[in-house]
Amino acid sequence: MKSLTYLSLCLLLVAAPFSPAFAAPAAELTAQKCQTAPLFREADPKRPAAGLTDYKQVAAFPILLNSIYKPARNGALLHYSIRCAFDMPATFKGEHYLYLPGIGENFDVYLNGEKVHADIHISGGRIEKYRYDKFVNISLPANLLHAGENSLFFHIAGYAPVTPLSENFLLGLPFRSGYVISASRVEGPGSLLLFFLTASYIFFAFYHLFFYVRWREKKYNLHFAIFSLAISGYFLAFSQEAFAHVENTRYLVIASYACQIIALGFFLLYVQSFFFENRKVPKIISAAVAVDLALATAVIFGRETWYQSLLTFWYFTALPQVMVVFYLIANAVRLKLPDARLLAASIAVAILMIAFDMLDTLLIYSSVRLSQFAYFTVVLSLVLIMANRFISIHHETDRLNRQLSLERNSFSRFVPSQFLENLGKTTALDIRRGDAAQRQMGILFLDIRNFTGIAEKMTPSESLVFLNVFMKRMEQCISVNGGFVDKYIGDGLLALFGSQSDDVGAGALQAVRTGRQIIESLKFFKRYSKDIGGIKIGIGIHCGPLVMGTLGSRRRLDTTVIGDAVNLASRLEMLTTLYGTPMLVSDAVYSKLPAEIGIDMRRIDTVRVKGRKQAVTIYEDFSREDQATIEKKKHGSISYEQAMDLYRHGQFTEAEKLFLRIAEDNAADGAAAALARRCAKLARDGAPATWDGVLPLGKK
Repeated sequence: MKSLTYLSLCLLLVAAPFSPAFAAPAAELTAQKCQTAPLFREADPKRPAAGLTDYKQVAAFPILLNSIYKPARNGALLHYSIRCAFDMPATFKGEHYLYLPGIGENFDVYLNGEKVHADIHISGGRIEKYRYDKFVNISLPANLLHAGENSLFFHIAGYAPVTPLSENFLLGLPFRSGYVISASRVEGPGSLLLFFLTASYIFFAFYHLFFYVRWREKKYNLHFAIFSLAISGYFLAFSQEAFAHVENTRYLVIASYACQIIALGFFLLYVQSFFFENRKVPKIISAAVAVDLALATAVIFGRETWYQSLLTFWYFTALPQVMVVFYLIANAVRLKLPDARLLAASIAVAILMIAFDMLDTLLIYSSVRLSQFAYFTVVLSLVLIMANRFISIHHETDRLNRQLSLERNSFSRFVPSQFLENLGKTTALDIRRGDAAQRQMGILFLDIRNFTGIAEKMTPSESLVFLNVFMKRMEQCISVNGGFVDKYIGDGLLALFGSQSDDVGAGALQAVRTGRQIIESLKFFKRYSKDIGGIKIGIGIHCGPLVMGTLGSRRRLDTTVIGDAVNLASRLEMLTTLYGTPMLVSDAVYSKLPAEIGIDMRRIDTVRVKGRKQAVTIYEDFSREDQATIEKKKHGSISYEQAMDLYRHGQFTEAEKLFLRIAEDNAADGAAAALARRCAKLARDGAPATWDGVLPLGKK
């Protein structure tokens, strides 16, 4: 109960969906500067306040006009006037906006005697287009505004009440606060989260409906599906998006009122059938649902003058239904039924929130609505309940399949399941010598720098423990990014990325993300640094075609990958020592990366590695260096390119000077220092006769 309540409160605080978002308003409408009259005269918007002698001072917001003037309960069309003065600062500039959190049922707005908004649609003594509106921004032209006191005049049209149950609480300005003038449009209560939640509720509705179709005995799934659809309709009908796109808001009011009435009835059925599914539905519950359906039908097909009276009457019928819900919950907890406490806690929290919304509609008149989060607590408890039941089923299934799973897991330690999938095999029994498949994949080679020196400071058993800890952490980084380890090679490894779809771009991106995560994970090994002097690694990444297959004899088989792309990735890993950087990628990889990934890379050289005639441009990834180094490498990128251009054109002395300057400005720039040394050697010894700006590197 406590955790559920805390979660609901945290959601409310994080979402903050209730208050409109705007900068400090230029002005706000206050009751002290507002007057009303039970009539409308065309000349009144242009008259000064002193000339409106028959107007009544407003006591407080909300301004509920029928409650103020108590007209005859005959459902007649009435016209009212509201005049509000507000002060604009002398420094105001440009167009402003009047934000109305709620206004109805038809209305025109005048600014300093000039009409700025027309929304009265009357024909034959009836409202032709119902326009109770929410979250409205009305433009106030700059040429009509002036510093000091300004006048807003509202011509309001709507219906008189028909019963003592309701005074028509949508006629007028029905909220306690929030009527402001601002320099920019005001966004209503945050709707993105509410839209997401509502979409989730609709998903749960169809989810439970599917369960009911497949399992008719569990009627509570049907009841919950209807409840979910009804409550989702209620939320969507009174959402900011709905009011922004629906012209005749009569349909929104109908949908909102009818859906919340239907929701309670089926929620009552759901609680009864969930806890007591083998019992017959009590007559009192059947009667309550029948009343709800009758009221919802009356709202849908009745006249608009009856909507609020029907809703208010339903509030009184809802009270005994809520009491029945509490009774069912208490009985379920008393009988210690499965999951009763969790569902009871969520329903109790939800009912308290819904009760607040009812009181707010009748008495408080704020814009706060908790119903979304009330339903969220119920859905959350259902997710936990279903998860618990699925876990129980899973445990039973797991017990029956444990031995088979252990055997398959043992084999996967030696041959990754992804390798089998790429060969088109499902189990180890399917493998034959010579099986092969050509794929386009991302390739990552990793090696620990100077592992021999590290191992000298450990015993053999300590070295093995260290390597196992290290490789475990590296494998986690690889698998979480969609790759797998093909081979452990002493103190290094080879990992592959990409699926059978041959999407080499995706494989390249996965490999780069893995490399970055591996470098970041080296912080975990700082505790070894005191004894072994720190851990440094080299990572080389390339992508391209390769052949995956099996090699060996009848007695001994092994899996392998071969191809030029694999060899190049290995060479790049070796070059990291030369350039003093932990990670190098090829131009084939760089060209397939999104811009936001490539922004922390730079081109450092074009080389011709041993075994390849074609030159390859290599890029350094410096995204995981300290912030100061990152900034220096970004700022020095232009100078680095200039130095590379001099180098490619054989101007080695000038290139050396520029590379040395870059290295002096950033001591961590190993690539600049390496190129400076190379330029010095070429300037001293001369470049090859066939110099084309690319140096063959013989190191394997």
